[in-house]
Amino acid sequence: MLGLAYDTGDGEPTDIAHALTLYRMACDDDYAMGCASLGDSYRFGHGVAKDTTRAAEFYQKACRMGLKSACDDAAHLR
Repeated sequence: MLGLAYDTGDGEPTDIAHALTLYRMACDDDYAMGCASLGDSYRFGHGVAKDTTRAAEFYQKACRMGLKSACDDAAHLR
């Protein structure tokens, strides 16, 4: 996922704002990893204000798309 490259700097300069935009686009296009990545960002306050409620919402969306790790993450925030 391209957003991850900007987030971690893997082959690209680190740009969390751009990574978040790409994660959001991926999530809006029903790509579970994009939603889970947004969940991580909100859970840990990486590039956005820490917000576990928003994190849980993104994890739950990814979970509904079949990403088991997101189901586990959402459960830990309850």
